[in-house]
Amino acid sequence: MPSAYALAKRRNTSVVRRNEALKFSLLMGFQKGRSLYSFN
Repeated sequence: MPSAYALAKRRNTSVVRRNEALKFSLLMGFQKGRSLYSFN
């Protein structure tokens, strides 16, 4: 049981970390696009 719980917990943290990375990349892309728009 503890091994299955640890596996699920590790998978959950990996999913959260991937979501955070995706959110960060979207935020950086939005800021970069906004700066490009302000330059134009």
